[in-house]
Amino acid sequence: MPFDPTKPAGGSPQSAAEMRAQFNALKQLSDDAAALLAGLQAQLGALQQQVNNLPAGPQGPPGPPGDPGPAGNDGAPGANGADGAMGPQGLPFANAIVDSVNTLNPDDPATVDVSFDGNVRFAFGIPRGHDGTNGTNGTNGNDGTQGSPGEVSNQQLNDAVAGTARNPTGQLPNLDPNWQPQNDGSAVDYLWLRDRMVEMFTALAR
Repeated sequence: MPFDPTKPAGGSPQSAAEMRAQFNALKQLSDDAAALLAGLQAQLGALQQQVNNLPAGPQGPPGPPGDPGPAGNDGAPGANGADGAMGPQGLPFANAIVDSVNTLNPDDPATVDVSFDGNVRFAFGIPRGHDGTNGTNGTNGNDGTQGSPGEVSNQQLNDAVAGTARNPTGQLPNLDPNWQPQNDGSAVDYLWLRDRMVEMFTALAR
């Protein structure tokens, strides 16, 4: 009985005979497929053997070059080469001369340039040190000797005179050394004395 994909139908009562017939039909299909596959493999093996036994044809033209492959690892270092021949004799040595010594900034590397023109010539570059911290203040020195008197200008003289009191002797002629109050109750003498005192104070003040 061949396999019937419509059985069992939905909602139909189960039948052991029907299910056994379906399983046997599936088993037969599987066996037939395995036998067919084995036959195909045998045919493929025979074809492969025939291909292997075919005589080689003429060589075809070379194909286009392929893309370059990745770079390989570095090889091991080669052996040292042989020593070269001795070079020609150099110029005769005369003197060692220092052409210049230049001061460089702090932390700059020191430099030295060498040239040869019969003399060996050097040009040095030496960095200067960093600035040091300020030292402590020294003690005061001794007083110097008295200098000679300097000249006084008219302006200095006027400024000095302006800061002093006026000479009151200029007001003495206004005073009467023989003056005596009259004791008559008159205010004239007192007014005269008051005026003289005002003049004196004015002369003393500046």
